[in-house]
Amino acid sequence: MYATNYFEAGILNTLRGITLAAPAKIYLGLFLTSPGENGQEGTEINYPGYTRQEIDFSEPAPEANGIGMKNIAQITFPRADQAAGTARYIGLFDSPVAGNAFAYGEMVEENPIEAGVAPVVLPGEIIYWLSGDMTDYYKTACLNVLRGKSLLGFKPYYGLYNGDLQSGGAELAGENYARQEVIFSAPSESQSGQQMTENSQDIIFSRPSTEWGAWAEDVLFDAQQAGHAVWAVPRSPVLRVKKGYMPMVEAGNFQLSIN
Repeated sequence: MYATNYFEAGILNTLRGITLAAPAKIYLGLFLTSPGENGQEGTEINYPGYTRQEIDFSEPAPEANGIGMKNIAQITFPRADQAAGTARYIGLFDSPVAGNAFAYGEMVEENPIEAGVAPVVLPGEIIYWLSGDMTDYYKTACLNVLRGKSLLGFKPYYGLYNGDLQSGGAELAGENYARQEVIFSAPSESQSGQQMTENSQDIIFSRPSTEWGAWAEDVLFDAQQAGHAVWAVPRSPVLRVKKGYMPMVEAGNFQLSIN
């Protein structure tokens, strides 16, 4: 499945101090055609008695090179009294009617809606995972929005690492080193269709009075000291931060999007 524009923008806006409130419940809808990025483009299944069904997810866990979760229980839709087409897509919403769309995707197996049949989704058939440069910690926090846990907004800080944060890399250190606050732009749609945000001002570090080490990864934190890492982006080429070299990231050069 893919995050919708609404969910993507909500996640990115946490980097601007805006909390993404978790919905009280998440509902699964069946579609003839894809709901698309805004969740409103497709044709939803329609027959007398049809309504979206509540869906509960498992705790996020490692899944397909990312962090994912699955529906816990069987989901049974009302019995159709007439043929209503073939469900090929699904959508996740915060309301049984209309509402905000959080994710959408294509079904692995098509589900023909025939007269006298109640459409069924078995446990574990709905799988939603996040991949990309978000840390496992933040992927888990984002997925937990669909489990009733709000994603808090925060003030982000930019740190420099000598290797992969999640595989033993360490933050640079030395005299005058300190993480720098980042100001992000409002999310907007990129050419790939994903929502994207970027640093709207230069990120400027103090000039080192001693060597700090190799700058191999950009890491975004939710605190100036300690805290949680939320994004980790490999840097190319790797730069050695020597005495007198002042690290800087120009406005617009640190871009983040949701996969």
